[in-house]
Amino acid sequence: KLNGNSILLVEGDRAYAFQLKQILEYRGAMVSLSHNIKDAKSSLNKSDFDLMISGHKLPDGSARDLVEWAKENLSTLPTFAAI
Repeated sequence: KLNGNSILLVEGDRAYAFQLKQILEYRGAMVSLSHNIKDAKSSLNKSDFDLMISGHKLPDGSARDLVEWAKENLSTLPTFAAI
């Protein structure tokens, strides 16, 4: 069990994102879903996450773009995993 860890899932493929969200929630995580970098930035500005999982290629950039933005703009960084 993940014991309520908060996860931001950033994935452009909506069907895959929804399936992964369901699996993570079943394991006890609190999952927020973003489908592009713009939405992910908004979510990261509003909430603290323990983990960010991102697809490598997103509709408006790459996972690397998102990580670089996070390093420059967030006081605390979530652990990051690219899929």
